[in-house]
Amino acid sequence: MLIDTTYTGGIPGLVFDAEELLKGKDESFSQLFSKFRVLDTSGSPITADIVYDGSQIKVVYRFPCSEFSVIANLADEIITYNRDKDTYSSIAREEYEKHMETSLKTYDLKIKDIINRNRI
Repeated sequence: MLIDTTYTGGIPGLVFDAEELLKGKDESFSQLFSKFRVLDTSGSPITADIVYDGSQIKVVYRFPCSEFSVIANLADEIITYNRDKDTYSSIAREEYEKHMETSLKTYDLKIKDIINRNRI
């Protein structure tokens, strides 16, 4: 579902495969979208664009706060892991999961503080 990250003018974004989003087989995207709506209505407007590159329709969500680059960096790691995980041993998979859990705790963003600092 998450296929790439992007930075436009220093603004980080997440890129999703539109076809996969439309399938809606799991609720993870609806949960993510719900969180996007909370951010948007809290004063941190998120832009959404639909892009067709000639072979695939993509949905791009951009976050106006530079602090969200941490999310994009973690997303890059997840994309790489998902692409290569079949080559990982079970120990390597466990290590990756521990690493990601630690990273998420380390980079715990104070979302409300970020929104308040970036209000127009």
